[in-house]
Amino acid sequence: MEKLKFRLAGNYRNLRGGCAYTLAELSEASNIKLETLRERLARRGARDVVTPSDLLPVGSYKMITYLCETESEELMQYWLRKPITGFSSVTH
Repeated sequence: MEKLKFRLAGNYRNLRGGCAYTLAELSEASNIKLETLRERLARRGARDVVTPSDLLPVGSYKMITYLCETESEELMQYWLRKPITGFSSVTH
């Protein structure tokens, strides 16, 4: 039996925000496999807060941390992925 509890930040279906729930309870309420939910929360680092967006179905979950929001961020990401070439080791 799991002893670690996560506080829910916001309401989700029949769960009340601000209350603490085990991963098994969160898994049952969201219809997500326990292993999937455990890995999803582990990717975000060790913390004791779960948001309703963490409990979204498997196909609709997105890591919003890494999404580019503006056109300038997309352009930056495009050029930052390009390798730097053409350097010479000659110093003047």
